[in-house]
Amino acid sequence: MCQNSIMKKDFARNPARAGIWQTGPSNTNSIEKTDLINKHLTFLKMKKHLHFLLALLFMGTSIFAQETIVEWTFPDDSADSIADGGIEVNLDKGIYTMGGTSNLDYKNGFETKAAQATNWDNGTELKCWVIEFNTENYGDLLLSSKLSSGGNDPGPRDFRADYKIGDEGTWTEVPNSAIITANDWETGVLDGLPLPGECTNQSSVYLRWIMTSDTSSAGTLVEQGGKIKIDDIIITGTDVSGVEDADWNKINIFPNPFAETITIQNINEEYHCQIIDMTGRMVHSSNIANGQQLNLSQLNSGIYNLQLFDEKGNFVISKKIIKK
Repeated sequence: MCQNSIMKKDFARNPARAGIWQTGPSNTNSIEKTDLINKHLTFLKMKKHLHFLLALLFMGTSIFAQETIVEWTFPDDSADSIADGGIEVNLDKGIYTMGGTSNLDYKNGFETKAAQATNWDNGTELKCWVIEFNTENYGDLLLSSKLSSGGNDPGPRDFRADYKIGDEGTWTEVPNSAIITANDWETGVLDGLPLPGECTNQSSVYLRWIMTSDTSSAGTLVEQGGKIKIDDIIITGTDVSGVEDADWNKINIFPNPFAETITIQNINEEYHCQIIDMTGRMVHSSNIANGQQLNLSQLNSGIYNLQLFDEKGNFVISKKIIKK
């Protein structure tokens, strides 16, 4: 019997076996094509995922974009009491002291010059540095500053940051703003401290750095010649001019910074809450009602953005929060 006849009979009895002889090369080609298709699909999925990550990254960059509202950096060639940068309405703002210190002088600072004053003796809850600025259309306000005490003429060791709204406002402590000074530029630093929501979107906000004891940085009583310098005062914020809800600046999130939980107050309905990290990745999503505690103990230490959305999915507000 010829070979073709044997193959025809074998195919009739066992097509799969016959296929080993007749379609082996074809199967190999099919496998190769399948591999190529799978690789192409994998590439498309990776490309889609990459686009998604880039979109999140862009969103995160936008969310965390902070603008300088006002700053005092005291350049070497033009150090004075007038602001050195910020939005236009704040460029004529000044820094001064209250309570009976000396006039301002400008000496060596962190990198350039710094403002300096003496006569801080007997100044507890009285003598202070003061600035005033405009925050209209800005929220998520952050405060940074550096205080340094004299070496041979040590100034006050203990300070606290307070704020008030407008000339008729009441001085109120900025949470977590206690400062201890030393004869350096590393100890008495506030770095991106969130200002209370009440400071948001205001025509006039005052900040002061006020003495809280008469103890000098050397551990003795502050003497008349004791010196304190202040440098790199920077107030930043996020442009919120596009937010339509007029009640957003009443929303209070505390404590901030927090250890494990935060509470959201002054919201009039249940909101959807999202927490976004610095890379734009959403790390928490849940619904939250007024006064409800939100457990965020699973988050790593760092800065996050908390976003609230109403029941229709409309954006309401974003707030910086800091996990200790």
